[in-house]
Amino acid sequence: MKAVWQWAREDTPLRVSTLEDAVRALELGRLDAPTRAKAAGEAHKLVGSVGTFGFARASEIAREAEHLLASDAELGSEQAPLLRELVSALRAEIEADSASAADGVSDAGPASSDSSHQGSAGE
Repeated sequence: MKAVWQWAREDTPLRVSTLEDAVRALELGRLDAPTRAKAAGEAHKLVGSVGTFGFARASEIAREAEHLLASDAELGSEQAPLLRELVSALRAEIEADSASAADGVSDAGPASSDSSHQGSAGE
């Protein structure tokens, strides 16, 4: 499980960067359909990957970003602050979780004193 987390952890910043690119494009009024779809897909992958390793809050934030990006609703510059807030919070959660779990990933998942991460060990 530790090796899988190491692999997933390497892809995670790249996925977040794709979301950040979408935020910048939205702020500039240049978020086209392919960029939006790619960002929604990366958010979806983050929901699963970080959730699998017990990072519940990061998974919830990624899900919110995915829903915003994958919706049929028109996205304009007025949604940019919300998307930026979600992506910034997602990056902060992932960096904090990765730092705290860097040496604490075992076969049961990442170690954390945060109660939102407890419960994966031994189940």
